[in-house]
Amino acid sequence: MTKSGCRDFEAELISLIPQLRAFGRTLSGDSSLGEDLAQDTLAKAWMSQDRFEMGTNMRAWLFTILRNIFTPTCAGPGAHAPSILRSLHAHSSP
Repeated sequence: MTKSGCRDFEAELISLIPQLRAFGRTLSGDSSLGEDLAQDTLAKAWMSQDRFEMGTNMRAWLFTILRNIFTPTCAGPGAHAPSILRSLHAHSSP
């Protein structure tokens, strides 16, 4: 990705953070978990920016990433939560 493409990616990513946070909170039904989902999504998107084609729908791409992170966390026993969520859960347990 070119330097200007990277700046464009970053600007669009930043502009979508409020929507991503709201979607995470709505999907999870929990404010804290929703924030964690959004943060994990941003990290994955940033690491995968070479796979994103500028000019396509970044919002849909980000929401798909968030949904794919969330789905295993609510799949029931034996589900594998993303590492950030496992870490947060371990620190919040009594």
